[in-house]
Amino acid sequence: MTSISQEEEELLEWLIVHYRGCDISPLLKDPAAFRTLIDLLEDHLRASFPTIDFIAGLDSRGFLIGPPLAQRLGIGFVPIRKKGKLPGPTESVSYALEYGKNKAQNSKNINL
Repeated sequence: MTSISQEEEELLEWLIVHYRGCDISPLLKDPAAFRTLIDLLEDHLRASFPTIDFIAGLDSRGFLIGPPLAQRLGIGFVPIRKKGKLPGPTESVSYALEYGKNKAQNSKNINL
């Protein structure tokens, strides 16, 4: 398990509280902060879930964080897109938003 500094702990706490709807550009432009995020997520997943088949990421933030995390864990990444964005046959799931509903899709070729 990675030991984290007070600054890294504060960053993680901030991300947990403010992630929804915030600009993550500062995190992406800072290699040390981004590496810390991936380190912390990797440690959490390894400790909480001994067996993980793949990481699924909802666009677009999930596409930025999911692939490096999956690569660290030595597993595949599955993109989940908004309805109508993926080519070929897809599977859909509906989900609730604070202002309505939407659908997300993944490729049927992935064999979840």
